[in-house]
Amino acid sequence: MAGDVVNTASRLQEAAPVNGILVGEETYRATRSVIRYEDADPVVAKGKQDPVRVWRPWRPQLVRASAGRVRVPMLGRESELAVLERIWERVVSEQRAAIGDALRPPRASARRASPASSRSLRAPEERE
Repeated sequence: MAGDVVNTASRLQEAAPVNGILVGEETYRATRSVIRYEDADPVVAKGKQDPVRVWRPWRPQLVRASAGRVRVPMLGRESELAVLERIWERVVSEQRAAIGDALRPPRASARRASPASSRSLRAPEERE
């Protein structure tokens, strides 16, 4: 893998504190509703004309389900969902980030995590 995204990620990894994480603009925007962040000093990155704005993840936020959403069951993905639920329970209990992935075989339908699955990825007291 190569390219601007990979190079920028490598620069952020190098600039992150020991046992720490820095995220760029795209990750911040995609996750700010579920993770609280602290501003961090911009990173001067090789190959970038301007310093890269970065954030430091602080802790997960509890997310409440919005009323009136249609709930669609996740079909045939029980084992993957169970893995993600165990990871999320660890994130909540340890108050720190983790990485999880639900792999599917090639040519499987590309279903996204549905509101039904995301409902289970909340703090236990927030689940219905």
